[in-house]
Amino acid sequence: MRETDFPLANFVLLTGYNGVACDFGRLSGGDYHDKRAVYIPRSLELSVTPWQQELREAFGQGDLTLAARPVDANRLELDFRYDVFTAREVFVQLPLIVFYDSRVLVDGEPFGGAEPAEVKHEVSISNPTMGSAVRLAVPEGHPARLNPGVWPLRWYGGEHPDQRYEPYYKICLLSVRVDGAQGRGEGRFILEVAE
Repeated sequence: MRETDFPLANFVLLTGYNGVACDFGRLSGGDYHDKRAVYIPRSLELSVTPWQQELREAFGQGDLTLAARPVDANRLELDFRYDVFTAREVFVQLPLIVFYDSRVLVDGEPFGGAEPAEVKHEVSISNPTMGSAVRLAVPEGHPARLNPGVWPLRWYGGEHPDQRYEPYYKICLLSVRVDGAQGRGEGRFILEVAE
């Protein structure tokens, strides 16, 4: 979906290039080539071990890393690190799969799903069909927003007019803005799975 204004990217790194801006995941300004330059890295590395999975993306203005580490059977730490220069804004984002019959709470209040919601502490998602319940705490001191879900890509070249079903999940984007991201820094999400 290269021409989308809402890429489901883990990182967005803004420098002011061709007027491209980001509003917690939604891009504006420039053409689609300009927009792609703020979320598609020059290179990336992935390492996977039983103790940690790490994604490192290298942009022209620095490196961003997201590492997942299990703490115990029900808890996962998602640490991000950045080492950037000439950056105006950095966004760290997590695409969240939300099944059709899920209940989503933002800071304890129901998430309507039609409009973005500010997240101060956590997002909780429970699903009776899957028998799952998770709580995702956002990094302290960083503004965050949960965006309405988008459908997974089903067709290339336009939608078919006679669809008989809708997909059973949407993808909501949790976007965290790292203010004053110059030099090095870090933050942490905490994901807990209910028993």
